[in-house]
Amino acid sequence: MNHTLSLSAGLTALVICAAVASGVQDAAGDPANPASGESWWSGIDKPEVIETLGIVTISLVILTAAAGLFMRKKPKLLVKWHKRLAVLTILAALLHGAMAYWFFG
Repeated sequence: MNHTLSLSAGLTALVICAAVASGVQDAAGDPANPASGESWWSGIDKPEVIETLGIVTISLVILTAAAGLFMRKKPKLLVKWHKRLAVLTILAALLHGAMAYWFFG
């Protein structure tokens, strides 16, 4: 069980990094207007990050359902992956909802 949680945590961190990286704007901005004193969130396109996390969450829901449907072929292997995908889906959905509420709520 411990291995499952560490894999889920690692995949969640990877998804978060990919979502944040997709929303980072071009760092070579206007040199006449330096961005001193701004937080690191100021250079990120927040709606794009939230949209990316939403797409990732929907993809994980589909993968989790597919693992459940194909469980008849290899039940032991797919039960493990079904549980991992379910945990990852819940974490991604909570993060997506929290970010949307935080930025737009």
